[in-house]
Amino acid sequence: MSNTSKHHTESQDAAGFNIALIGMPGAGKSSIGRALAAGCGATFIDTDHLIESRHKASLQQLLQQYGYAALREWEEQEIFALNVEAGKPCIIATGGSAVYSDGAMRKLRDITTLVYLHISPATMIARVQAGDEHQRGLARPENQSLEQLYAEREPLYRAAATQIIHCDDMDVQAITSKLLNEISKPAAK
Repeated sequence: MSNTSKHHTESQDAAGFNIALIGMPGAGKSSIGRALAAGCGATFIDTDHLIESRHKASLQQLLQQYGYAALREWEEQEIFALNVEAGKPCIIATGGSAVYSDGAMRKLRDITTLVYLHISPATMIARVQAGDEHQRGLARPENQSLEQLYAEREPLYRAAATQIIHCDDMDVQAITSKLLNEISKPAAK
């Protein structure tokens, strides 16, 4: 695991151990977020589910009807609308395209520790293709390959993250344990 603290702010200290998970499709943001929330008694928010609930359709249906730019815009809107209660820990799983919004990343850094769940290109492709790639609701241009998506997003995740967790060789339980250990440590000043 590699940790960075380049984006740590005083407002994160006030936020307690609110965590937002960012990363590639297939990184496990939702699965890890649910397990982490259960492990620390936090509220769990999945921005993909917020979008689906608000628009009463799956991400894939929304993508087919409105296109990837609309999906990215709705992701940003859901993040801007987040209201994290003081003193109540919260774990947020973002959609993979949230990283395209500088404003959304700034908001998440202000209210959370922003954790990049890093996986390799091979892991991402294997996980996405193991499921139904065409039902995932990947917010990308139709002609963009998974390799191109990875190359485009990876530096954005690195730049936005407060911490980076390398997840290729770890299961949900191991990643959750590592994150719980990290958030229980006092913040370095």
